[in-house]
Amino acid sequence: MTAVINYVDLLLSEAVGGVAEAQLKFLQRAKAAAERMVQMTNELVEEASGEEQWASPQRQSVRVEELVERVVAESGNQFEHKSLTLALDMPENLPAVKADPDYLQRVLAHLLSNACLASAKGGQVEVWVAPSKDLPAASERLEMNGNEFVVVSIKDAGGGLTDDALSRVFDRARPSRTPPGLGESGAGLALVKTLVEAQGGRLWVESEEGVGTTFSFILPVNHRENHS
Repeated sequence: MTAVINYVDLLLSEAVGGVAEAQLKFLQRAKAAAERMVQMTNELVEEASGEEQWASPQRQSVRVEELVERVVAESGNQFEHKSLTLALDMPENLPAVKADPDYLQRVLAHLLSNACLASAKGGQVEVWVAPSKDLPAASERLEMNGNEFVVVSIKDAGGGLTDDALSRVFDRARPSRTPPGLGESGAGLALVKTLVEAQGGRLWVESEEGVGTTFSFILPVNHRENHS
């Protein structure tokens, strides 16, 4: 992948000839995809080395909306390549959460990548962010208390999962062939779960066959900042 990135950079620099506007667009997509693959490979290697390294997150006050907007923007090329639209439902003035910004960025990037890879071309990925008090009762799967948490949900357009696939979503030993309706490997999604839980949060998955799969996670609100 590093070699691919280097050659694409060479072409983008036009050191070996001019590049038309249409070609430039595809080269930029190829570079973004290769860089994402390098990042994912590095993270899978880190996950395989054990969970101990994720045991000490640098938790601080994080503005979720700023981080979500940045990761969504960085994922734009990946979604555009599959002609996917992304619907973001996120209110203003969300309470700050207590989290590790690097961990949280990795979680969001993995889940958006999974949704993109799982979704059929031309579909729509939906992202919701809200305080836990705003969730409808039917969608609550955890004991939530008022504004104690911020909830992030990402729903793909991948047609949903079978019961067997749903039971093995976070299985690191899941066969390398990813089941229909999922985009990431078991190791990749296991890393997401580890990163969420290391920050004091929880992650769960719901799926409807023929429709899609939703990954949701919560992170605790940073009361010190929100009440200052």
